[in-house]
Parts: sequence; C-alpha cells; structure tokens
Amino acid sequence: ASGGYFAWIDDSGNHAPSTLTSPDIDISGLTNPLLSFYHVSHDEGTGDNATLDVEVFDGTSWNNVATYNTNTNGWEQHYISLAAYTGTIKVRFTITDSGNFYDDIAIDDIAVGEAPSCYPITSPSVGVVTATSAEISWTPGDTETSWDIEVVPSGATPSGIATDTGVTNPVTVSNLSPQTVYDVYIQSDCGGGDVGAWVGPVSFETACAALMAPFLEDFENFSTGTFEEENCWTADADNSSNDWNIDGSGSTGSSDTGPNNAYSGNNFFYLETSGGSTGSEARLYSPFIDLSSLSKPVLTFFYHMYGDDTGDLMVDVYDGTSWNDNVFVVSGQQHTSGSDPWKEAIVNLSSYVSAGQIQLRFRATKGPKVGTYDYNGDISIDDISVINVPCLPPSDLQVNNIMETSAELGWTSDSSVLSWNIEVVPAGNTRVGIATDTGISNPYNKTGLQPNTAYDFYVQSSCGVDGFSSWVGPYTFVTACATNEQAPWSD
Repeated sequence: ASGGYFAWIDDSGNHAPSTLTSPDIDISGLTNPLLSFYHVSHDEGTGDNATLDVEVFDGTSWNNVATYNTNTNGWEQHYISLAAYTGTIKVRFTITDSGNFYDDIAIDDIAVGEAPSCYPITSPSVGVVTATSAEISWTPGDTETSWDIEVVPSGATPSGIATDTGVTNPVTVSNLSPQTVYDVYIQSDCGGGDVGAWVGPVSFETACAALMAPFLEDFENFSTGTFEEENCWTADADNSSNDWNIDGSGSTGSSDTGPNNAYSGNNFFYLETSGGSTGSEARLYSPFIDLSSLSKPVLTFFYHMYGDDTGDLMVDVYDGTSWNDNVFVVSGQQHTSGSDPWKEAIVNLSSYVSAGQIQLRFRATKGPKVGTYDYNGDISIDDISVINVPCLPPSDLQVNNIMETSAELGWTSDSSVLSWNIEVVPAGNTRVGIATDTGISNPYNKTGLQPNTAYDFYVQSSCGVDGFSSWVGPYTFVTACATNEQAPWSD
C-alpha cells in the first residue's frame, strides 16, 4: 500500500493456517483506540478465496474481531475499533488456505492509534460507466450521510479541494470526456466542518463516444487471440479458461466444434470452452450505439453453435438505465458440422428508440459435458449490425407434415408481423420473385404439389404501409411418394 514492502502469504498448496502476530501494544494512553491496516485479495475469477481472520489478544484469550474472504478492489483499508480492550494487547492475522493457488493475500501499513472523529470511507468502487459519466459507490466510514469527491485526470495530483460537495452514495459523476481515464477521491463529511481523510484514487476509463447507427462490425480490424478490449469493445468472464477469443484462421482450435470459416472475411468471435467449468459465462460488450437516426432499428448478427457440449448464447440491451436481459436466447447445439452455414439472428430494437443510445451484451456459457470430452461447445458470432428495417424478415424456415401433394411450411417471425408471402418453385429453379401465395398465415399448408418432387420455398413478411421484407430462403424439401402408382409403370 505504501513504500516498497508488505507482508503476504503464498496460497499454493493446501496447508494449515499461517499466522502473523504483532508485538505487545500498550493502548492505555488512547481514548478511543483503533486498529487500521491495508489488505489485498483476488481469486482471479475462480471463487477460491483464502480467508483472513483478525484477532486481538486481551491478556487472557484471542478474540476474533474481523473476517475477510472476498476480493478487494486493489488495496483496501480496514478500520476495527479496539474500544473493548484496555492495557496491553496483541494483534494476530491468520490466513486459511483456499485449497487452490489463486489467492495470495497481502497486508500492509498496520497501525494502532486514536480513532478519528470522522472515519474515512472504505471499499470505493466503480459501477456503470458511459462515455460522459460514471457511477461511484463506497462503504461509509461510520454513520455519515454526506461526502465530498474530487475528480481529476488519471495521474494528476489531487488538490484536496472537492469538485463536488455534499454528494450521496452512490454518486454519478457527469460531464466527463469519452475514452478518458479519471481518478476519483472520496472524503466523508460528518458535519460541522469535521471531515475524514481523502480516500483514493479509484480509477476508471469512460466509454467510447456512441457510434451512430446504421452500424456494422465484422471484426476484420481486430487482433486475433484472447480478447479483453479493442476498438471500443470490451469483454470479461467468470473463468479465464472460458472467455471470448477472436479467430482469423478458420477454426476455434478444438476438434468437433466451431465453424470452418468466418461468416464473412477471416475474423469472428468465439467462446473458448477448453477447460473451465459448466455454466461459466463470458460477456462481450459493444460500444454505445446511437439509434436516433433509425425509426425501426433491428439488431442482426450471425451465429454458429456446433458441438455436443454447446451451452447458451444470450443477448442483452442496456437502455441507459438498466440491462434488459435475454432479448435473444438460443440454447444447445444448432449445427451438425463445422461446414454448416451460419444462422442469422434478428432482434427488434424498436422499443429502445426512446432511449437514444444503447449498448449490446453478448453472453455465452460453457455447456455440460455430453461425450468423452467437455470442450466441444465453442459458440461463435460474426457480422453484428444495427440497421433500419421497416419490415422484419422471417427466419428459421421449416417444413412439417410432408404429404404427397402438400406440406406445412413454417418460420419464425417478429410478433409485429401478421401476414406473409411465399414462393414455391421446383428445387434448383431460379426464384422469379413473384409470390405464388400471398397474405398467408404462419404456418401455412401448401397444396397442389407433385408427389416425390423436390421443392424450394421462400418467404417474405408483408407489413402493410411499411412494405415487404427481403425474401428469405430457399428451404428445400421433397414431397412423399404416391401411395398407389398407376400402370403402365416402370422403375
């Protein structure tokens, strides 16, 4: 925390608790004795935190006064009242191993002294960050309800003069510049001119300025490999073994999973599922996107989900206030080979027009082990766009109940679309572009077909004053053989 030295414990292996004990400390000269120290702990996303217990010896027995077993935000200062003790004491710090090797705990700047009249805040953290604002929160030092903050460009020396006074917790700092790193310092205000010591800095970087829609990202200008942040996109993950990667060579590096090629160009994102654990989630965040120029915005992207261990792919939308989860969800294996064509996802964003700016979040999870190996679950996405589409096209064409002269044609469509047109032609024939059936419902029983014949069918949405969508297809099917062949007959 200060200087060049600190005490730390190696979390490797599985050992008995380790202790660090202070010398005798005479607190008889203190009116309101206080123990303070700095502590850092981080499990690297594994959930395996070591445990730090703080105990005080009162001359007769050891008394536990605090326990810490969660991640800290860098070095965090802790305050523990010693008002219950008199005379001479000792302080003991005990580390209990996590059972893994990820959490080397460190402590520094241990002090026993007079408690301040206004306690400093602890555990400052950063919440939602936009291009021009950031939410800052903290743990109050005591019972105070007012605080001062100072915001400065990262690395600048704070003046000790608040840029905002009498703020609440949390506070949203506004009027910031996009793509800029800032440091924030917080001070308790206990009233009557009594203030705590400044605490900080807590640092953050504002987001990129919002990109104007129509918007398209094909990831061709991204670096390949494990992804964290580039071109205003960011990512994080529950487990470092299951994170978003960018491939540029045509595969995800594991057999029997992933596509053989990008949807377009060379690069695409994929969830790496080698290692890690079932349910581990990775998150990919887009830049903010300004929808103000679109009247009927739509998110489109292409996905490939091949592998028997495939988990879930989910899309969320941040509307400036909160995340709207699961606006699109697809679960499990959707492709049977790496050569299968990518599927297109279409998500109506019209309900977010009033928000002005949105952010997209793509979440993917590692699925449960099905076969011999547990790494056959790489989920891939490519060519993400936000565009204006007055009439949403259908998707996921399908054919059921195939008979000799009829077949039930179906598709997935947005709930706002109530009518469709189809064109059915012999398989391989060029589509004319003129509907064979208009104003139909979904599903639709197509009749008048020939037995044992291959057909292609195409479908488009009919949206009234908003016109028609693009044609989608073909989907190929073969009608059933005739039940009774008529003579003369040969084969």
